[in-house]
Amino acid sequence: MTQSPGVTIITQQQFASPPQQYMPPPQNFGPPPVTVVAFGNPGGYPSPPITTFVQPNIMPPVVMASNGDARFIRCHDTGFVLDVNHGNIRTGTHIILWHKKHGHEANNQKWVLTHDGFIHLQGHHNLVLDIEGGGGKGSKVILWEKKHHNNSNQKWHVEGHFIVSRSHHGLVMDVEGGSHQQGAHLIVWERKHFHNHNQKFSFVHGW
Repeated sequence: MTQSPGVTIITQQQFASPPQQYMPPPQNFGPPPVTVVAFGNPGGYPSPPITTFVQPNIMPPVVMASNGDARFIRCHDTGFVLDVNHGNIRTGTHIILWHKKHGHEANNQKWVLTHDGFIHLQGHHNLVLDIEGGGGKGSKVILWEKKHHNNSNQKWHVEGHFIVSRSHHGLVMDVEGGSHQQGAHLIVWERKHFHNHNQKFSFVHGW
């Protein structure tokens, strides 16, 4: 019998008589079980189906943010997306939440997460999300020129749906005051364990 890659076939020779069905403990992830039939049983009784599991080599990814791909960054709490205040594309402009736009009007709402942790505006590789003044809790998120040194306040990583600052352990991107209004400012704040939808974001294509 031909054995498929990644599938272990357990024959009846490995069981004491009478035949039994082998079932390993269930896994929390991976594809459904595969049922195969063992042949050539010397005992003369029909070989029952044997169920085995295909174990993937790599855990499925949690983060759905793809490096190099321009996307909207949508807040879970309101559905609004990150936007450059008043479309003013220059250093120092505050980042706000706004309703998603369409066509060329959305150019200042699309962002690219790079492999080295910068989040830059689409079409403006040197303008990135920055913590104003390199400050701590409560500091505004702004647009600033990408720095080549002392730039940890411009670097981020994604944990689940939290956008985490690399310069301040435990600080994540947050909607100021938990506001549900358009124009609310983005800040960094301590990561919350409850009532934290204003700290959760997804990198998404248009919808």
